[in-house]
Amino acid sequence: MFDLIVIGALVLIGSLWFTAAFLSFEPDMDQVAWMSWGMIAAAVVFTLMMVARVVRRPFWRRAGIVVGVALGVIAGVWLRAATLTVNRSDDAAEWHVGIIGAFALLLFVTLCLGWRGTIRRGGWTGGVRAGLALCAGAYLGYLAWDETPASSVAENRARMEAGRRGKAGYELTIRYSPAPGGGAVFNEPSHQLKFNQRDKDRIAYLKENRARIEANWAELAEVRAWWDEMAAQPWLGDEEWISPETPIIRFRVVRTYVDHALAMALLRAADGDGDGAFDDVLHVLTVGVRLQAGTETLVRGMVGQVIQRQSMEALELVLEQSTVSPAVRSGAADAIEASKRKPGDLARLMVCEVGVWSQERAGLLRAAGAPTDSIRGAIQRWLSIFVLNPQATANRVNSHYAELAELVEKRELQAAKESGERFHQEMSRVVRPKNFAGRKLMGMGVAQTTKIAESFWKNEDLRESLIARLREKAS
Repeated sequence: MFDLIVIGALVLIGSLWFTAAFLSFEPDMDQVAWMSWGMIAAAVVFTLMMVARVVRRPFWRRAGIVVGVALGVIAGVWLRAATLTVNRSDDAAEWHVGIIGAFALLLFVTLCLGWRGTIRRGGWTGGVRAGLALCAGAYLGYLAWDETPASSVAENRARMEAGRRGKAGYELTIRYSPAPGGGAVFNEPSHQLKFNQRDKDRIAYLKENRARIEANWAELAEVRAWWDEMAAQPWLGDEEWISPETPIIRFRVVRTYVDHALAMALLRAADGDGDGAFDDVLHVLTVGVRLQAGTETLVRGMVGQVIQRQSMEALELVLEQSTVSPAVRSGAADAIEASKRKPGDLARLMVCEVGVWSQERAGLLRAAGAPTDSIRGAIQRWLSIFVLNPQATANRVNSHYAELAELVEKRELQAAKESGERFHQEMSRVVRPKNFAGRKLMGMGVAQTTKIAESFWKNEDLRESLIARLREKAS
């Protein structure tokens, strides 16, 4: 009895530690992770050893095994009922560690008792325990089983390929990113300014701070040259986002340049040079359009959207502040017309980051922060088959993004918002032992893209309004 008490205490502590270690990947939990993974590994070994011994037992022992399997099925039904009860609770999130820890405890104790009974006892008792262990082994197989690729995976891949034109210009965009091919030093301008005013208040602020704006603009000479290089490129490609280490354009540099470039253009308009101001703003807008068109990441897509929105708002303000010739208006309308949304553009933006979810197990664990260059990391990759099903995870994410892509293309934004909320509620609140870690990763890592779609359509509305205004004035 004493040995069973010791086993039970160790299993209870180890199960809870195992759950916490896997979910958090905290570096200070190395010893906890080693103990926990060792217990799960021992459970697998016990199962295999029991199967090898039980098949040689006589019929009466096998009858007990049947009873044990039946009890195992009943225990599985009870576990399912327990998880359904927790899922209906308002405090479901607080039960995650407890319910999975209890499951790990039940699994390991069943295996230990089944092995002990098979070796030391005869009759029905040993058979029942061995049957329970066999049932638990079958459940382990169910946890490890993964799916085949769903059709949504190929559909999203086709959406991405439809808009790809190569990676030309990508290294140029990451010049100021801390990554291979980048690393250029960016120094903030000397004068700290705020460019959050609207309409006439903005013009007044710019005039009041003109000297400081011009001084900052002179200090941004290298950044201005970088922007000119990007504007000269017909295409600005991107790198598919497959890990947090994938370098992307540095928004801090972009924001600083755009704020000052538009400020200088508006000051030019205030001086009466509307045509020159239009040319300066269109120079900014062009890069924003190309950054969004070639994006492979949500972040860069949003950067492109922000640049376009700010540029179009600046064009409207230029029209209010100065006179712009009909020829320049017409040329600007043509340029903005060419940048309008094309069928599939928004859908492609919605699915651009599914690549990270289509990786092998090691890639998903690395993206989640798990160690990759240690013995512990190797053990985690091998034993995570019971809590992480990479293809099932990729299928669910791709299915979700494919649904969002169809909805936002039709501008059914409310339906897309509700779909996103259902997905995140299911991933973060619903308790299911199958693919438990995959569900947690989806709950934490899948972006809420509804606001991106709303911003996209607002930009399109602003574009249409501006084109109509420019055409009217030009005529």
